Amino acid sequence: MTPDILLLGSAFDPVLVAVAEMLGARSTTLSIRHARLEDLAAAHWCHRVGSDGAETEVRDGAGRALRGARTAVLNRLRYEPALLFTRMTMADRDYARAEFHALLMSWLAGPTDCCINAATASGLAGPALRPWQWLAAAQAAGLAVAPARTGSSTRRRRHAAGEGRLPGMVERRDLVPLFADPAWDAGGLNRPYGEAAVPDEVIRIEVVGGIAHPPPESAHVPTSLSSAAGRLAQSVGADILAVELGRFGNADWRFMAADPMPPQLGLGSITGIADRLLRSVGDCSTALEVVGTEGSQ
Repeated sequence: MTPDILLLGSAFDPVLVAVAEMLGARSTTLSIRHARLEDLAAAHWCHRVGSDGAETEVRDGAGRALRGARTAVLNRLRYEPALLFTRMTMADRDYARAEFHALLMSWLAGPTDCCINAATASGLAGPALRPWQWLAAAQAAGLAVAPARTGSSTRRRRHAAGEGRLPGMVERRDLVPLFADPAWDAGGLNRPYGEAAVPDEVIRIEVVGGIAHPPPESAHVPTSLSSAAGRLAQSVGADILAVELGRFGNADWRFMAADPMPPQLGLGSITGIADRLLRSVGDCSTALEVVGTEGSQ
């Protein structure tokens, strides 16, 4: 029988485990299957691309279809090529890994049944943006951004501001990818730098399917922040998004970072994911209303 729910990702993913447990507790008629990246690499694939789009059939080693017409998918795959095709020669292995990644992207991005975290141009499981891209998208969505700065020369920064970082700033290597390149240090070159302010308080708003779930212990979080977090998720095409906000002194909350693949999610978000999967396969009788969430659309 074709499974109703397909969970893609690590067997140790806390979000997948929590969703599977909730689905199992709320419905006894569902068939819930789980597939790791390695399982997909070992599966039998038939992928056809034509003028009408792509058509894919995936079967496991026992010949069972992994995804059928009524299958809802929660995608939490992280592409880790070191796990794949390890018995091949280096030349064949690199080619196989690149082709397999393209196959997964086509399969998960295609117009099909419900797929939470479908592949995008930037990521296998939703948008994978650089920190500055997140900052720009957050500002466009109406969120003030946290104080941060980058530059092309550590020497120039020190000349302008004295030795070291500005007060209250910490190093943020992720803001400038070249910042972590040891060749800059070895050659004694003026390397790029990145730094950001340290918040006095941090909260996280989780968005699932356009519904924002503020932290329950933070009743003072303005509704406008939840709405802006929802707009941010919608603007980048993220089905799931954890938005981190910080407060600096007496200033308002400011955007710090966003993660479309958060390692943990609250109960409201897990329930929202389960509800969406159940509705997509027609098992609405077990869907529960989550009290205390805010709509952001």
